[in-house]
Amino acid sequence: MDKHWLKSYPEGVPHDINPEQYRSLTQLLEESFRKNASRPFSVCMERWMTYGQLDELSAALGAWFQAQGLEPGARIAIMLPNIPQFAVTMAAVLRAGYTCVNVNPLYTARELEHQLKDSGATAIVILENFAHTLEGVIDRTPVKHVVMASMGDLLGFWFGNWITFAVRHLAKMVPAYKIPLTDGRKVTPFNRAVAEGTGKQLAATPQTLDSVAFLQYTGGTTGLSKGAELTHRNIVAAILQAEAWFSPALKRIGDPSTAKKTFFKPSLTGLRERSRSQDSARMSVGMPSNRAARIPWSAFTVA
Repeated sequence: MDKHWLKSYPEGVPHDINPEQYRSLTQLLEESFRKNASRPFSVCMERWMTYGQLDELSAALGAWFQAQGLEPGARIAIMLPNIPQFAVTMAAVLRAGYTCVNVNPLYTARELEHQLKDSGATAIVILENFAHTLEGVIDRTPVKHVVMASMGDLLGFWFGNWITFAVRHLAKMVPAYKIPLTDGRKVTPFNRAVAEGTGKQLAATPQTLDSVAFLQYTGGTTGLSKGAELTHRNIVAAILQAEAWFSPALKRIGDPSTAKKTFFKPSLTGLRERSRSQDSARMSVGMPSNRAARIPWSAFTVA
């Protein structure tokens, strides 16, 4: 077949990538953690996280998951917005040999129940702002382990506790909830899970490129939301494609961390209790701010 589109590729962009250079997405992540340990990964409210810290936190949380006796390949739901706990949880789930099931934090109880049952998730990491939605449906799902995150968990002791207090009691963005502890179900605070896993060894898992990394659900606008299987090979290939495409441009401009960047701050309005009106489910966006939760260019470094 004549691949005529290759003629339009910018200079320096290879025609092919090779996902087989990695055994799994986990290997790619851990290689990046080691090579970029001292480099910044993300920032939230001016509290920076390095690749090294992401490595340590995700290894601890992953070890904690393994200590709960979850089966290899178990599905773990992640019901978190764009906060530091999301990256830690996603990396932890993958490194521990499980499958990520991303859940829209603005789901209604009906939507959440369908996704948890359809995916077969036996654990969930959820921000407490949305726990009231989980409360009403959890007994009809296979979920036995709940990791409860608070807004300030990874923002340092004093500042983090202040943020959590403000979100709970000043902004009143955490509706009352009580997760039923039936059939041996456990609820563990996010930071406690990390602390308990810190002294444990993250066991190696028999992952391959054909293992399922994500169950990514569709929007459900034309019917029930459906989960698309994304394998480790799919994600590795996508990362290598992005690296291949952008590397020539990054070499030309030099260090991208010195380039001028504009970031947009997500409004906290989107974290408030979802109105029954479908129109109010949209997340609003505020003005540009240097205090925005953001990820620098270095977060996309593969090697």
